[in-house]
Amino acid sequence: MSTDAFSGQLTIAEQLYEVLEKHYGSRPTELTPLPFGIVNYVFRATLGGRSFIVKTPRLDNAGRCSDVHLNKFCAEMLRPLGVPAPETIFIDSTWNMPLCGIEECLPGINALALGWQVLRRSFRCYLPQLAELMGKVHSRTIDGFGRLDAAGKGQLRNWEAVLTSPLTTVRDSVEHIADKTIISHELMRKCCALLERLSSRISLDRAQLLHGDLVPNNILVAEGAICGILDWGDALGGDPLYDLVLFEFFCGSTPFKHLLGAYEQHLPTGYALDLSRLDCYRLSIAMGKLGWRSFCKRKDLLLHPANVLKRILRKHQL
Repeated sequence: MSTDAFSGQLTIAEQLYEVLEKHYGSRPTELTPLPFGIVNYVFRATLGGRSFIVKTPRLDNAGRCSDVHLNKFCAEMLRPLGVPAPETIFIDSTWNMPLCGIEECLPGINALALGWQVLRRSFRCYLPQLAELMGKVHSRTIDGFGRLDAAGKGQLRNWEAVLTSPLTTVRDSVEHIADKTIISHELMRKCCALLERLSSRISLDRAQLLHGDLVPNNILVAEGAICGILDWGDALGGDPLYDLVLFEFFCGSTPFKHLLGAYEQHLPTGYALDLSRLDCYRLSIAMGKLGWRSFCKRKDLLLHPANVLKRILRKHQL
């Protein structure tokens, strides 16, 4: 039985072997790590001829451990609506074992695995489907705003607090960026002031369920159809338009415009798109990604959010 050479403890894989054996009565014939996620270890397990996805948090804190519970909460809420979220089969939280969630392994391939060139050519096929699915997701009302806890409740008092949450960390993150040509203190000061001004104009009476990480990496496709929406650990309560702007951040303006056009056919009851909020959401998301990527020491990924911030400042003549 293998152990970590430094700690003398069982490796994550060996601990998960024991969890699966305890639950199913036999050890899996396969437990393969998958190259997904920064906050979770993700494995594909094969047992009794069936495949499962097994997730366990990399970071041992309550915020990250709620991920596996949120996957279960969102799937139970959305599967009856026809949203293909993977069912959580089992959650193990034994005190001397890592918290882990065992999910069904949906068919299809990760959309990002198609490659960006293929995916860009295929967007017009997938985007109407994605718009319809997001309309169903956003039809569910959430108690509270911001990131959901394990019980599915938003943790912030209002939507403005969600939008301005990057202000508490992004200033410090600039200190970790050695190359000040990417982002300067002056540029960050302007971004913070603009975000405070724009967010103060936005108020929501109710929060809708948002995926919170709407990227190709979390979309499964097969034979021209979307067959899975994965990874609900960043689910939050807020404005559906924010979810679509997250998609724009990762996929670009042209796919976003097509998605937005298709989404207008599937608006949740009582919801009206307010496109005057776009720049505020773009600013908040880019600042949040800049802070997170700096925290993760991913300096190679800082250029894109920095360029988004610079474009918004130019647009507002700052």
